Amino acid sequence: MTSAPDPPPLPCLFWKDSKRASYNFYDDVHTLEAISSFIDKQMAKPITALKTIDEVTSFISEAVSNNHISLVGFFTDSDMQDDEIEDFTNYAKKVHSNSRVYCGIVEDEEVSRYFMKELKWFDRPPAVVLTRPKGDINLLMPEEEFNSNNTYHTSYLLDLETTPLSTWVLANSLPPVTYLTPYTFTILASIGKPMVLCFLDWKSSTSGNLPNSLITTEIQLAAREYSKDVRFVIADGSSHLDRMAVVGVKGGMSALPAIVINGNDRRTEVFPEELPINGETIGGFIAGFLKGKGGSMALAASKRNKRNQVIRDTNNEEEVDKVGQLETMDAESDSKVRRELNTLTTMHYY
Repeated sequence: MTSAPDPPPLPCLFWKDSKRASYNFYDDVHTLEAISSFIDKQMAKPITALKTIDEVTSFISEAVSNNHISLVGFFTDSDMQDDEIEDFTNYAKKVHSNSRVYCGIVEDEEVSRYFMKELKWFDRPPAVVLTRPKGDINLLMPEEEFNSNNTYHTSYLLDLETTPLSTWVLANSLPPVTYLTPYTFTILASIGKPMVLCFLDWKSSTSGNLPNSLITTEIQLAAREYSKDVRFVIADGSSHLDRMAVVGVKGGMSALPAIVINGNDRRTEVFPEELPINGETIGGFIAGFLKGKGGSMALAASKRNKRNQVIRDTNNEEEVDKVGQLETMDAESDSKVRRELNTLTTMHYY
C-alpha cells in the first residue's frame, strides 16, 4: 500500500492481484452494490470483445439494467484504425477501476455497419457509442434520442472529435436534468459547470402550491436552452436542509420550492421568491447569472409570463438557519455538509 503512487485520502479501498504490479483504487460511492460491482469488474478484462450483433445488444442491455454506462467502440479495419483502437483500449484500461463504466469493442465490419446503417447509432466508424439509462428525471434532446424507451445513446467519432474522449464521456454520463445523489454529485463536480439546484419537497407531490411534476417540466424547458452552459439538478429539500442553508436558502422546508445557481467560482445566487417559476423566468435567471446581472433578467421575464406563482406556507415550518452559517459554497463548507450528511464520495472520473 505504501508503495502505491498517489493513493487517495483514507479511508480507501484498492484492488491488487498477482498479475499486476499496479493498484486499482476504488473511486466510487461506498455502498455494497457499488463495491460489489467494482470487485466483479476487477476480475474481468478491462475491455470485452464483442463479435456478434447479439453480443453487442446483450452487453449494452446488461450495463443499462444495472444502472451502469456502456461504451462500445465500433471499428471496421484494424490495419487502418490501429491508432484509434489503441486510444480506445488505453481509455478502457484507465477506467477499469470505475465500477460504473463498462467498455466493449467491435472489430467486425459487418457488425459495425449494422449499428451504423440499420440503427443509425453513428455516422461512420471508428466511433464510440455511450449508452446510459434515461433515469427517473431526465431530458433527452430530440436530435440525440435514438428511438429508445429506456436508454440514451450518443456517439463520438474517434478520428474527428477534438474533445478528449474522457471529457466527452464525463459530459454525457448524466442527463441534462438529474436527481442529486452522492454519485451524481461527484460527476457534476467533476464536469465543472455551474449547477442549477432545484430543491423540492420530494416526499410530497407538491412544493408550495405547485405540483413537483409541473416544476420539473419548467426546469426541463429551461434546460433545452441552457444545458450546454449549466447542469440542472433536482434535490429533495428534506434530505438537504444543511446544503440549502449553505447555498443561501433560508427558512428550511418553508422555503420550498427553491432554485439556486452554484457557480464554479463559488458564487451562489438564489432565485427570487417573489417570481413565478416557469421556463422563461428560470432561463432569465440563468442568463443573468452567466452575464453577472443577477436576477434582473428573471424579473424581466416574469413581466411577460405570470404563470406558476408559488405560495409558500411559512406558519408551520421551523427555520433551520444557524448562527454563523456560511452563505456561499466553498471547500470547507462543502466538506462540512458532507460530514453532517454522513456521505462519503471518493469517485474521480478520468
